[in-house]
Amino acid sequence: MGRRDRALLRERENDLPKYLENTVGPVPERPSERKEWRQTVLAIEGYREKHGIRDRSRALGGEPRNAEQRWDREQAERTVEELNDRRRGRSQDRDVGLERSLELGPTV
Repeated sequence: MGRRDRALLRERENDLPKYLENTVGPVPERPSERKEWRQTVLAIEGYREKHGIRDRSRALGGEPRNAEQRWDREQAERTVEELNDRRRGRSQDRDVGLERSLELGPTV
């Protein structure tokens, strides 16, 4: 990761724009989750920069204008979906663990 990316991530972590908050949520506390979050933020910001997106409420702006932009958008969307899938998986794992501890009762 370059200096520019690190600076951008620091800026976003300190002042999270609404479009990112709506798409990737707040900065995670856990380092492993923060790393995934940062990768997703960089994918979104790279797309926005490359295609001149200035929309303040939608991370990826309006509909793509051409095939290249459509492909780039699909890649960014896939990165967001992967982040959300991993989050759902962790959430389900926690739910299963909680159910299991409730089934087993208190430990001695």
